[in-house]
Amino acid sequence: MSRHTRLNLPTTPSATLIPPSRASTFKSVAFDISTLKFLLVGGANTIFGLLIIYLLKWQFWLDDITANAIGYALGILLSFILNKRWSFQHDGAIFPALIRFLLVTALAYISNLAVVLASINLLYFNGYLAQALGIPLYTIVSYLGSRFYAFPPSQQTMRKTP
Repeated sequence: MSRHTRLNLPTTPSATLIPPSRASTFKSVAFDISTLKFLLVGGANTIFGLLIIYLLKWQFWLDDITANAIGYALGILLSFILNKRWSFQHDGAIFPALIRFLLVTALAYISNLAVVLASINLLYFNGYLAQALGIPLYTIVSYLGSRFYAFPPSQQTMRKTP
């Protein structure tokens, strides 16, 4: 088969992973303006958190775990408010959303901390670099958990999508 040969893949509903009835709903819910808003909130929160972590390590000589925990803890409330109200425009009850958000944040933090500690203890990276290396996994876990668990789209929002 030459590299210019076109592959004819099946396009029947049975050949797709997401049923056609849900495919457009999933796509419109997963990849809309809230994705960009989440990234903007996350970017601001990441810069804020890293500055706090670095400040605590540099000025107060805190260890990596303590500095990391404080840096993320200070951003949690801000992140919850901005993501609930602005990124996802979630209209559900605050307390259940907060509990779900804290669970997502805990999972994201544990993921981040695993990368930080592995980078320091197994790869012997500098602690400052290790802190930065934990951010991508934290972001992915946090987005998926926030979008589909902490702030799921309401039934009304689902009905509005084309």
